[in-house]
Amino acid sequence: MEAARLFAAMNPDLLAAAPAAPTDAKGAKRGVFVTLSDFTEEAKNAAESMTNKTIKLINGPDLVELMIEHGVGTSVEESVQIKKMDSDYFEGLDAR
Repeated sequence: MEAARLFAAMNPDLLAAAPAAPTDAKGAKRGVFVTLSDFTEEAKNAAESMTNKTIKLINGPDLVELMIEHGVGTSVEESVQIKKMDSDYFEGLDAR
């Protein structure tokens, strides 16, 4: 069982806090582990070597990128307006 290798590579406290394995009663086939810090190399290797890539590991920097990308817990500090020429405006001048 590939998931067992990943679980064995992770912190036992984390496993105790996450009782739902990818083979739970609801038929889940994928799982996500999120940490604010980082995963051990052993855990990263175990997740990467899974043939179905059924476990996604999201570390702190990845989580921040996802939050910014999807506007979660963020606010706009400054906007930039970029202008381009409107060629239709100038074509209208030729008709006069």
